[in-house]
Amino acid sequence: MKFSEGVNCIHAHYIIPDGLVAYELAKNKNIPYIVTIRQGDLDRINKLKHGDCSYKQYEKVVSNAAFLLAINPNIANEIKRIFQKNCITIPHGVDKSLIEYGIENRIHKKIIVAAQFIKRKNIDWVIKVFNSMTDQGISNYTLTIIGEGELENDLKKLASGNDKIIFKPWLSKKELMGEFLLSDIFIMPSDQETFGMVYIEAAAKNCLIIGKKDTGVDGYFENEKNALFISTVGELEIVIKKILLGLIDIREMQNLGTILVEKNMTWDKVTSNYIKLYHKAIANVQNQ
Repeated sequence: MKFSEGVNCIHAHYIIPDGLVAYELAKNKNIPYIVTIRQGDLDRINKLKHGDCSYKQYEKVVSNAAFLLAINPNIANEIKRIFQKNCITIPHGVDKSLIEYGIENRIHKKIIVAAQFIKRKNIDWVIKVFNSMTDQGISNYTLTIIGEGELENDLKKLASGNDKIIFKPWLSKKELMGEFLLSDIFIMPSDQETFGMVYIEAAAKNCLIIGKKDTGVDGYFENEKNALFISTVGELEIVIKKILLGLIDIREMQNLGTILVEKNMTWDKVTSNYIKLYHKAIANVQNQ
């Protein structure tokens, strides 16, 4: 317990095990603790029966926290449903120096994907959609896929007949930001995404982001206002076809997405929100 001397508030970054340690320390020291809840917490909770000892551990940590934080609104909704507890949503942040606005509205769209080549990222959806565009004679695009992973050979095989699809290995952060700035659209229809920093990095560089509904940054960004969210590969094909045929004007959505990041998701704003919450948790204990 010596290492906790002088500590006024504890911030745990998972319910278990971090939150359980925070619970015991807070009880011993009579100080508050805050827990950030992630998708991994929900995945484990949903596998437990309510009478299980492990479930009760989760319930204990959640019930006694000064505040619960969720990385995205969908996690907050799930915690409300399971434990009847409200969460505060605070996103991850980017450095404000990343913010850049584009000026072009090109007929030829540059699309980018940057992700691990694993199943839940659904990169195969993206390749299938653009293969279909080419098969339909719609060719005003270039798709760049950046990343590496266990499905690399399968994905390259799927794209092998389409010379408009380019693969690149992982890039440095600076190089990736440069690729985003040159692109019009960032796509990552990933399942069970806690947040996905890459979405807001792409939006900071004025890319329209396309993600999957009810995960990641859905709830921070609004569908058809400053981003697009889809549930199936069929829905993705519909929106991509409309964009490439000029039936959806993405320019305003691109700008509104960048404005959202600039207003709410820079580290200056995010850290200020955290500090206010820490002070509030400490004050609540002192006023008891």
